[in-house]
Amino acid sequence: MMVSVVESGTGKNARIPGYRLAGKTGTAEQPNLTKVTSFVGIFPARQPRYVTLAVIYEPSGADAFGGTVAAPVVKSVIEELIVMDGISPSHREEVGSSEILAPVEQAPEEQAPETQKPAATDP
Repeated sequence: MMVSVVESGTGKNARIPGYRLAGKTGTAEQPNLTKVTSFVGIFPARQPRYVTLAVIYEPSGADAFGGTVAAPVVKSVIEELIVMDGISPSHREEVGSSEILAPVEQAPEEQAPETQKPAATDP
């Protein structure tokens, strides 16, 4: 259910082609009439390794909701995690080779033995 929030619902601004995230948006008005927006992202959706929460207090603009303000922040953090951990996309058909965030692992004969490391995958 939380995957559909990112794939086609209010959290679609957190969507990263080739990867599956789950998430939930939130928007609230505090008693003093200030707005708080949030988005929590869970990555990868199937076998989570990371949970990222962005909370934005008093966002500006008429279109300030969890999906429009906080979801892009979580997307940026998860994109950095993908690059840092070298996580390959689980749905390669969604992206062109130039759009893949994580470096594609070279064949073992192309790497120096001391740098061989299996690439993580997004299940």
